[in-house]
Amino acid sequence: MCLLCGGALLISEELHAPRNVSATFTEKIIDIRWDPVGTADGYNIYSAPAGGMEKAKRTKVNPVLVVSGPRFAYIWDIENGEKVRRVKGHVHYLSATAVESTKTGVRESGFSEEIDNCYFSGYGPAVTRPGIRSVLVDSQASTKLPVGVPPVSVEKFIAFMQTAGAQAAALIADSIDPLQTGACAPIATIIANLLTQAGISALKIEGRFIKEYHNFVIVNIAGNEYVIDFATDQFVPGFSPVCIPRDYCNINAQGKLSLSGTPIYKAAKIYTANQTSLVDDSTAEIYNTILRRAGASISDKQ
Repeated sequence: MCLLCGGALLISEELHAPRNVSATFTEKIIDIRWDPVGTADGYNIYSAPAGGMEKAKRTKVNPVLVVSGPRFAYIWDIENGEKVRRVKGHVHYLSATAVESTKTGVRESGFSEEIDNCYFSGYGPAVTRPGIRSVLVDSQASTKLPVGVPPVSVEKFIAFMQTAGAQAAALIADSIDPLQTGACAPIATIIANLLTQAGISALKIEGRFIKEYHNFVIVNIAGNEYVIDFATDQFVPGFSPVCIPRDYCNINAQGKLSLSGTPIYKAAKIYTANQTSLVDDSTAEIYNTILRRAGASISDKQ
């Protein structure tokens, strides 16, 4: 029976779901791969607004059956029946099914394991003592930056993140569209300057997140370097700010930070806090206000 002729769609326990699902991630594409299912004539890809949702709440994103092989480049989602380009700045839960034709219709397997782009799970928002302590490491294997950063104690860093850091995160979330082009640069400047005001040495880094231009901050906590990023909502909402050991600045095939995989947070230019400042004009007024208000929460004890 022709798969595109509108035959009845049946769920089959005999046709197993695609296995060993993995993905290559960029800010614009999620390239999904899986092992071939021997009897399948093709595959469908589904997206969901949250993980583990029932079939009725998942949306099939491929307009026609995927018959070119066990691979799909996810770029578009379906919203109100229309194709919408949504990768960067959105959370995605994607799964695959296998489809085959039979004498009585077309049947479809259950869902594969879900792939999501929640890269920063477990690393943010880093404004609580338990959250920060959970990501601290005993040692660093990766080569440290050529510009040395004096270490800060764990307690002093936690104190900063619970006060000025939390205040800055809330102000940024309330005031700035995370998808605003170039917002990461002034945000990183704000955080580097706030850290310096609190007596914590910090470097502002101009580099890339995967392949996209991005700015972030690096601090040395108890002898190990960490990426501090208050603009991660540009990539996946709900995770800013993050605190990531530099050893774990890779994304594995399941979309999680790990010791190996696709490198992220790549440094190109390094600035000390006194080498970077906000422009003092009307275009930067919102950022200067954030710096001023968050800076007011820094106590002498820090």
